[in-house]
Amino acid sequence: MGYLAMKDTGSVKITTESGVFTSSIASPDGTLNPGGDYNLLNLKPFSLSFNTGNNMDTKSGIAGRSTRVSKGSKKPIPFSMEAMYNRKEFVDSSNKITDRDINSISYLMSWSRSRTIIMLFWMPNDNDSSLLRFGQEPDFFTSQLRSLYDSLWDFNTSSSTAGYQSTTYGTYHYSVAMGGSIGGYSPCAIPVVIENVDVKEVADSYQVRVSVSGYVLENEQQESQI
Repeated sequence: MGYLAMKDTGSVKITTESGVFTSSIASPDGTLNPGGDYNLLNLKPFSLSFNTGNNMDTKSGIAGRSTRVSKGSKKPIPFSMEAMYNRKEFVDSSNKITDRDINSISYLMSWSRSRTIIMLFWMPNDNDSSLLRFGQEPDFFTSQLRSLYDSLWDFNTSSSTAGYQSTTYGTYHYSVAMGGSIGGYSPCAIPVVIENVDVKEVADSYQVRVSVSGYVLENEQQESQI
C-alpha cells in the first residue's frame, strides 16, 4: 500500500504550465523539506478528512438570491489530518513514536508558520514502476484525494479521456525525482496551505495526538493558474 506524502514548494503561488505544477513567487522563508525519502514528508500515520460544504456564500445578494463569493472565485476547502502516537514501546511497536515522526511534526509546524504552498499526493512504497497504474500509485484511485483532484483540478468525475482509458491519469501533475525504474514520478497532486498544527500529549498516558488543519486550493482561473 502506498502512503500520503507532502512536499513544500517554497512558494506562495503555484501555476500550471503544460499540465505541470510550477512554483511561482517564492516565499522569503524558502523551501523546507526533509532529506532522504525523495525529500518529502511521509504521512503514513495520518488520516485525511475534508469539508466541501463551504463553497457557497450563505448571504443573499441584492436580489435576495444566494451568490458566489465573487465572480470566478470560491472559498477554499478546509481539510484536516489526524494521527495518534504512543511514546511507550509495546511488543508490536508499529504505533510507537519515532525520530522520523518527531521530525514530521516539526516540518508540519514550520509549514504552518510559513504559509507556503504544500503539495499533497500519494507515493508508492518503492521506486518500482510495476507499482504504478497509469503513472499513479494504485491506492490513489480508491482514495478521497482522487475525489478532490478530479473535482477541483481535473473537473472529471468519470473515466473520460483524462481518465482510465489513457496511459497517464490526470491533467495536472507534480514532479518527484525517484530514480529506479520509475525515474521521475508525476503524481496527481493537490496544492494545500497548512493553517495550524495542534499537538496534545494526553495526560496520564503515553499518547500523543497530532491534528493538522489547512485549506485545499483549487483551479480558479481560465489561464490554468491560481
